[in-house]
Formats: sequence, structure tokens, C-alpha cells
Amino acid sequence: MKTLTIVVPTFNVEKYLNQCLESFVIPEILNDLEVLIINDGSTDSSPQIGQKYVNLYPDTFRLVTKENGGHGSTINKGIEEAAGKYFKVVDGDDWVLQEGLINLIEFLKTMNADLVLNNYYWVSDLTGKRSCEVEQVCPGIAYGEKVSFDSVSGKVFFKMHAISYRTEILKSIPDKIDENCYYVDMEYMMFPLPYIKSIAVIPDFVYMYRIGQPTQSVTIENMKKRCNQHERVVNRLLDYYKKNTNVTEEKRSCMSKIIARSVTSQYKIYLSFNFSQLMSLVELEHLLKSEYEEIYKLINHPAVFLLRISGYRLYTLVSKAVRFKLN
Repeated sequence: MKTLTIVVPTFNVEKYLNQCLESFVIPEILNDLEVLIINDGSTDSSPQIGQKYVNLYPDTFRLVTKENGGHGSTINKGIEEAAGKYFKVVDGDDWVLQEGLINLIEFLKTMNADLVLNNYYWVSDLTGKRSCEVEQVCPGIAYGEKVSFDSVSGKVFFKMHAISYRTEILKSIPDKIDENCYYVDMEYMMFPLPYIKSIAVIPDFVYMYRIGQPTQSVTIENMKKRCNQHERVVNRLLDYYKKNTNVTEEKRSCMSKIIARSVTSQYKIYLSFNFSQLMSLVELEHLLKSEYEEIYKLINHPAVFLLRISGYRLYTLVSKAVRFKLN
């Protein structure tokens, strides 16, 4: 069995794909690594770049070509095809630090925790400058130690770049990630939580997350264009939360925080439209307050606070301030 399956969602990333795939070419760990290049209907030279690595390292790289279905569909396909003990996603325009990946795989060889976290860098596409989003992805837990997830759930900083799941768990989850939809990384973080019992953390920086590209889905202009897709993910998370009531209180709290983060992003999208999305924001507020009060109370963004205390009468002013900050 391979120690780690890395799924590389690939759609028209010929500019970056060589750097991504080359970062996995580490002689010491090639036998422990499975790299699934999931070609999501690319129309550029991405499939040819992927095939080059398959030809060079056939025991490590595999190219899987499918019809375009979006980021979630590539992860679903990767889970279906994965043969490694652990599972990680590295997008085709990102890459890994080789020393960090070596240390991660060596750790995973002897570990059986359901979830393993590593640190990561943001890297400016324009300047190449690195920065840390957080100093520690789970402060307070001893590095390298397997502990109960519930014992540290309130300290975990969930981001897709930090996560390696035990593959067996992902294959057992009945809920599949939404396809033909952006922003499904929140589903990838949320859906396994009811099944996670143990966690371990390493200090190493493994993932290099490229930021500052105008085509990225997280730019405010792209989020405005795909507002309905972000809404779709928020509603899916809420539905999942509602049906998974038999989890521990600690997991429930962790799920609430993930959803609150996603809802806060949805509010920012609404506010970036000026007045036209007021009713959508108010409707979501009423839904949370009536059916998901614990999530409603977790949303403490200053803009939302001003809206609530003013009975939403300050919407235009708050929207203007948010748009100024976002731009």
C-alpha cells in the first residue's frame, strides 16, 4: 500500500502544472507516494504535461481524465481511485515543499490517526513572498502525538491545505462533495468530521498555496459572479449540520464554527453588491436565528454586528464600508 495519495485537481493549469508535479519527484519517497492527476476536461496542454510524469514515474503518477465537473468532482473521483493509506489534495496551481512532504510521509508511515494536520504557506504569485496564515494549525497539542479529536476540537484551524485524512474514512462517507460548483472546500472539511475520532499534528510546512491570481475563485469579483454557488454550499453545510445531530458536543461545536466562517463569507458577498442583496442577507439571518441559533451567535463580524443592532437599516452604509475595504 502507498502511504499517501495526493490528488491533483487539474483544469487548464499548464502554466503551473510542471512546478506542482515536479515538487513530488523526491527519490526517497516515490515508492510511498501515489499522485493522481485528475484531468477535469482541460482544453490546454495540462493532460500532456501530466502524461509526461506518468511516463517517467509510472509507479507513482497516474493520469485520470474525466468530463469537466468542477473541483468537487475531481476530489470525489480521487477518493474513488485512491489506494494510499492517507489522502491529500494539492491543487494543480500549487505545490509542496519537498522537505515538508518527506517529513509528512515518514510520519504517516507509523501513524494511524484519522486526521493529520501540517502547516502551509501563502505564496504571492506576483512577488513569490511567503507568509503564514497562522503560526500553528492546532496550538496546544504536542507535535507527533495522536490524541482524541474531541479533546482539541476547539483549537483546530481547519484549512484544506493543512489536511491529510485517512483514506478509509473518506471512502466510507455516503455524502459526496457537490459537483459543478465552486467553494466546496468547506464540504471537504465538514463531511468527514462526524467520523473523525483521532488527530495528530506535525510542525512542518508542507503546502505552498499560491495567492494573488485574478482568476482565483476567492477574489471578490469572482465570488460575486458565483454568489449562487456559494449560497448552495452554505445551504448544503446547514443541511448536513441538521442531519448529523448524533455527534459529540465537541464535534458539533467544530462544525458550527466552520459553517459560521462560510456564512460570514456569504454576508461579505451580499454586502459587496450594495443594496440589491439586502433581502437575501435578511432571509439568511432569519433562518439562522430561528433554526441554527448556535451558528447565528458565532457570527461576530463587525459589519454584521452593526447590521443587527440597527435592524439592518445601516445596510447601505455598511455595504459601502465593506466594498471600500474589499477593493
